[in-house]
Amino acid sequence: MVKMSNLNTYAILMETNENEGESWYYFLKFHDNERALEYLSNQLNKVDMLFEDDLNTFILENKNLVSEETAKEMCKIDLNHVTFHRKFDGKLELINFHLKKKDSNYNMLVKINKKLADHGISDFIDKEDEIVSDNLSDSSTEEESDGEELLVSPPLLIKNNEN
Repeated sequence: MVKMSNLNTYAILMETNENEGESWYYFLKFHDNERALEYLSNQLNKVDMLFEDDLNTFILENKNLVSEETAKEMCKIDLNHVTFHRKFDGKLELINFHLKKKDSNYNMLVKINKKLADHGISDFIDKEDEIVSDNLSDSSTEEESDGEELLVSPPLLIKNNEN
């Protein structure tokens, strides 16, 4: 097994929104961000990530890193209807949620959501790789129809010995 250099590897922060039925991956460059990622992980691990009152949940994978190629490929997949996954190559700021021992799990979720919900991680890291623009140029626009056409046309069937 070949060990990847940490210079071009990425931790993954996953944000999940129950109402949208979607999760978004943020690929965060690991090199030079080790301390900030560890601090973020330690805080997130203190909270039970349960869906409550329209609050998003967050999980950080900073032990099993992915390559830059994998991060780029994942940003190109189109599984969500709201937004694509994102990749960041910049310096991650230390994010302090100010979690207190007296805070309920719900209150800790609220504090985390105030900073990270709705793609808020981009407020704490720069140098976003604009991979998604490739997807947007490839997307097709719906053509106008009379409404009686099939929503999805069946594929053409070609039998042997027929033209």
